[in-house]
Formats: sequence, structure tokens, C-alpha cells
Amino acid sequence: MRPTKSVGIDFDDKPLWNHVKVILMAPNGGGNRTWSCNYCNNIVTGSYNRVKAHFLRLSGHCVQICKENSGDIYALLKMEHEQAERKRTNVQVDARKKDDYTSLPEGTDLIQQKKTKEFE
Repeated sequence: MRPTKSVGIDFDDKPLWNHVKVILMAPNGGGNRTWSCNYCNNIVTGSYNRVKAHFLRLSGHCVQICKENSGDIYALLKMEHEQAERKRTNVQVDARKKDDYTSLPEGTDLIQQKKTKEFE
């Protein structure tokens, strides 16, 4: 059970949500959820950062790493996460480039006038 886009959140850049079953969502609409791992059935309350730490073996997030996350599953999850990160980075770079683009005021001529030497 993932929030839909109608809630105003787009989860296309968080593919690891596809590998857990959301049991309970926070009533205030925050990022925390109670979820169960599809592989080890561990039940955790937390946001996507804890899902990521659980699957990608990250320490310091107060969540146990997935014990059933074998080499093939780990490689798949890591690849999915890295692809989403690259896509998010590219979107941010494209948005920055678009913001840097400035349109010229109407009537502006891009042709530079040639300077002529004046004779004294």
C-alpha cells in the first residue's frame, strides 16, 4: 500500500517501496509508515531512509539489515536504487539548466553591430 499521486507525493524515485508491504501509514501524512519486508518479514516503523538502510545494508539508521537479502537480491535492489538516484540527479540538473536559461526581451536583436572606425 503506497500513497497514490493524488496525495501529492510521487514515489517513482523510491523503488525500494516495491519490496515492502506497508501495514500502516501515519495519520498526519508524514513519511513514516509501519512496513514489513517482503523477504525477511521484519516489521519496521520508519520512512524510506529506513527501507533503504534495511535493504542496502547501511548502518546508523536504527534498523536491522535484511538477513534474507542474498547476493542476487541485493544486487537487484542496489541497481534499482542507483538508477532512481541517477534519474533524480538528471531531472535536478535539467531543471537547474532550465532556470539558468534567460529569454531575451521582445525586440532584442541578437546580431552584433559592426564597429566602424571613425576618421579624425
